[in-house]
Amino acid sequence: MLQIDSYTDLIKKSFRLANKKLGFFLRTFFFILIIAIAYSLILAAIFAILLFWLGKFIPVGLQNILYLIIFALFLYVLLKLNAAIAYLYGAIGMEHASSRTLALDAWSGGFSFFINSFSAGVLLFAGQSLAICPCFLLQTNFAFSPYLYMYENLRNKEARERSVEITKGFGKLILQRTAGYLLIGYFVLLFLLITLLIPWKIFWFGPWLFIAVIIFSFYISLVQSQFIRLIYLEALQLHDSGEEELKELNNANKNKWPVVTILLILLAVILYYGVKFSLILLSRR
Repeated sequence: MLQIDSYTDLIKKSFRLANKKLGFFLRTFFFILIIAIAYSLILAAIFAILLFWLGKFIPVGLQNILYLIIFALFLYVLLKLNAAIAYLYGAIGMEHASSRTLALDAWSGGFSFFINSFSAGVLLFAGQSLAICPCFLLQTNFAFSPYLYMYENLRNKEARERSVEITKGFGKLILQRTAGYLLIGYFVLLFLLITLLIPWKIFWFGPWLFIAVIIFSFYISLVQSQFIRLIYLEALQLHDSGEEELKELNNANKNKWPVVTILLILLAVILYYGVKFSLILLSRR
């Protein structure tokens, strides 16, 4: 019969892989920052030329237009930086020639990954604003859609169809895994918001705790990226197995999976509303 890792084993593996990849991740992150800084310096030089050297010869109306263009370009670089970091998190679980190569790939392919994530995964997050949080049900079929851009070079509709294909027949397991994936993110976000709610004038360590949680959240995001990669590889193994083996696996876990899944969903929903409540409190401060 097919053997799969338990949820706790997946978590442990994710942490081990994250620790193993941490140095490579930081080097790549550093190279991405260098690329962003280089683009920003070029834009700053252009801005300085327009402002100090050519300002006397350019009409005021045209100057304002040029300033808006420069501002839009700076914003574009910032968006490229964020997209490249998102790409880095998604691709870090795969093999790469070097950190520089991955940094260049992330900078050039970050926007494409973002667009694919938006079009393929928007349903996952749209449901989170509703009381029943149906994003869990949607995530069963579309869990891998955003990442298939890197894993299998698939986009948009093809990514969604492929995600549905490789999760067919063991939706309860994928639901359990992805509920746990969200649980990790909600936990870190809630802890981050709690540090903001601490009255820093009374608790002097509040700002330092906030910085520590920010750094920790970067690390946990790396753990999450390893977790989703392990789920994907597990799903491929199950997808490629025979129907009889898959049936035996489902029968062997028919009593265990629903209980674990319900517990994970309840915990994730509790943390989710903890996040919403914390945001409300912050908005009233």
